[in-house]
Amino acid sequence: MKILYEITYATRGQSGIPRDTKALAKIMVETEKIQADFLLNPRSYSRRRKQTSNNSQWISNELGAALRREPGRSAIPSIFISALTLLQSLSLRRAVATLKVDASTSVNVFKFLQLDNSAQKSTNSSFFLLSISYLARFARPRFLKPFRIRTNSYQVFIQQQVDPIQVDKKTTHIVRLHDLLPISHPQYFDQIGVAVFAKSLRIMLSGNKKIWVMDSESTAQDFKRYFGKHLDVRVIPCVVETKRIGNTHAQRKNQVCMVNSVEPRKRISLAIAGFRQAKESEIISQDWNLVIVGNKGWQEDGLLENLRKQSFGNDIIFKEGAQDFELEKIYSESRILLSTTAAEGFGLPPLEGMAYGCIPVVSDIPQHRETVQHLGVYFEGDDPQKVAEKLGEALGMLDQNETDLSNKLINHVQANYSQEVIGQKWLDLLLGIQS
Repeated sequence: MKILYEITYATRGQSGIPRDTKALAKIMVETEKIQADFLLNPRSYSRRRKQTSNNSQWISNELGAALRREPGRSAIPSIFISALTLLQSLSLRRAVATLKVDASTSVNVFKFLQLDNSAQKSTNSSFFLLSISYLARFARPRFLKPFRIRTNSYQVFIQQQVDPIQVDKKTTHIVRLHDLLPISHPQYFDQIGVAVFAKSLRIMLSGNKKIWVMDSESTAQDFKRYFGKHLDVRVIPCVVETKRIGNTHAQRKNQVCMVNSVEPRKRISLAIAGFRQAKESEIISQDWNLVIVGNKGWQEDGLLENLRKQSFGNDIIFKEGAQDFELEKIYSESRILLSTTAAEGFGLPPLEGMAYGCIPVVSDIPQHRETVQHLGVYFEGDDPQKVAEKLGEALGMLDQNETDLSNKLINHVQANYSQEVIGQKWLDLLLGIQS
């Protein structure tokens, strides 16, 4: 089976969607029954392809634009780029060319995406650049049909998130959609982001038939409730990295960790207030720390600045832009994983914390109930006192038998969310399409 997979989101920060994008790529390059090629999307596209000796430089420039390490949020372009983007969006030619990246450069892209050790088979995969930017596709007026890429040589095209583009009718179009939060919880997003998401989703729903793959049953049910029970919706959870789980008997600190972007939906202020209340009420001892790992999101500039200045005290530590190895260290040293998010599509950090033996104290939302199940400690509402009380409850459970509890948490993740388990779910879906 030959598959074209749009992989750009693997470079967009370190949140759940980039991690899932990369995990699915690893599954594909390690599966003998699949031949996968990968598509990269430059965010800006200010120059046209030239049939000259400068062609390699053109590839390098656009490849760099597609591989920028940055959070997955929209950036406001310059006036010049905005004008050029608008002109591109008005093109009467729907077919969009793809440019194949040469073999030696593809090897470097594999290394950049940390896929170079996946399998020797990965050398048979090719990378392509799409010759029109995200912004031009989003800006395309409704009266013009979406741009289309030629996919006749592929049985399946897979993309992450909503992106208004069409493929050939012979190709099965799979959309990996992680959440509907801009629709279901618009109060946590800026108006432009909500409008772009809604427009893209509307265009994709009106096109050719697609398979929508959600990462939780809760999100799948929401999607059908909003847009129709007739839609072909499947559920495949995200992969949770488990191969580098440390010794469950390793020395831990009196430490609570949070992993999320700094945005209103994550309710970081509630976590800080709850942690502070737990100390003031002597629910936890004074030697506990709260470590918050995350990047800049939106609408929380004041909070972000206070976190950077460590304005909340020496016991509340902010790690901005932490690399994978540093995040692993924080997980392995922590005893509790705290998630105060108001809404999620899946909720990766609680499971990542569990993979390192951290007991999850989480908000009582459907996605957490589905993934964490009976192994979590849940709080309702937005009262810091309830967060404090649940931190104390988790500590009591750890004090009884931390080793046994940690092993149960790790086993739960391995049994349900390892690459082997999720890879088989994807393989069943893809080979089912072929048959």
